[in-house]
Amino acid sequence: MTRPNAQRTAGFTLVEGIVTMAILAIVLVLVGGILMSTSRVLNQQQLESASDTIVATVGDAAQSVLVGAEPSTMHLVHETDGTTSVFFVTKATDNSHPAGSYKLFVKDADDGAGQGELWIARVGNADTSPSSIAQAEAVLPSTVDADQTTSLVPAPTYTAQGATTVCTLSKDDDNDDPTLTISVRDKQGNDVRSTTVPLLQLPSEGA
Repeated sequence: MTRPNAQRTAGFTLVEGIVTMAILAIVLVLVGGILMSTSRVLNQQQLESASDTIVATVGDAAQSVLVGAEPSTMHLVHETDGTTSVFFVTKATDNSHPAGSYKLFVKDADDGAGQGELWIARVGNADTSPSSIAQAEAVLPSTVDADQTTSLVPAPTYTAQGATTVCTLSKDDDNDDPTLTISVRDKQGNDVRSTTVPLLQLPSEGA
């Protein structure tokens, strides 16, 4: 009489092991995809929240520095180096800056990240005579001594949550007020927030 085949020993066969590993791999891929998707959503939400703060902080800083400025002196200046600034004269003693002529301008970040940071430069005294204003207007902000320039917002503000913030001073035509456009972008260069802030009311022609 022939003996029955030896009974199967406990444990996984090779096929069962392969199937189990395949199932585990699929589960890990699914879980990993869910975690990555969740992480992206959370990062996007954090960036959007940071963008709101950046826009509010930079916009408020730009507007507050003009408090006390002489309205008739405020205007956009197209500089000889291709940049743009907002010129103004302030005599207010309660302003955070001493009386004088100033230019609000955008300065590239020292780290070369591409964002434009808001600065002001003192370019002259508080004299509002045409000759004094013309002399002050001719001063390039980039040539002003470091002790006469001030950053309006701490540099890390512009890069909160890995954002890149680009500030642009402009106006559409001679009848429009100068504006500040604040664009907050993600690491791929996509706009997360883009807001235009009016800075001042230009006097009408002949005023």
